[in-house]
Amino acid sequence: MTIETLDVFRGRVESMTNPRARRGFLESFYSEFKNEGIFTEDVEGIEKAASLLNKYGFSTHAKKLIAHPAYSQADFIDKNYGELPPQSRKNVLKTMVKYGTNQWWNSQDPVEIAQYQLFEDILMVDFSIFHEGVEKLLDRPVWTHEFGLNNEGLKRETKLAIEVF
Repeated sequence: MTIETLDVFRGRVESMTNPRARRGFLESFYSEFKNEGIFTEDVEGIEKAASLLNKYGFSTHAKKLIAHPAYSQADFIDKNYGELPPQSRKNVLKTMVKYGTNQWWNSQDPVEIAQYQLFEDILMVDFSIFHEGVEKLLDRPVWTHEFGLNNEGLKRETKLAIEVF
């Protein structure tokens, strides 16, 4: 959903005179936006959608929308990734959503970061922090090329280390 689509949406909602029809339409909008379109949205679009939801009496939905990682983690994405193509941003957000409230990528503990990052296809943190965490977790030096040439071996070794750690 784009900001232009939201403008069309506002016009459609404002033209509805039946309160039940309006409520049903807004419920389906929220469900679709939450489950499908939010990952492609930017902060401005989310704020605009939340504003529309508030305006039409859906403040609970608006609060959930603002709490969504697509909005709440936008600063993290901008700071760590800069300008991302829409598909890449979508992939990062899907990864964040998968973990719910466990935002391990914000941790100050390199070992905690390593425990999750090694099993992710998308690099969520600075590589040097991740690398440091893997070395601490495995209690040995890990050469950079091992992440590419022996990734599955590192994963097996890490799983064993996590059980012991």
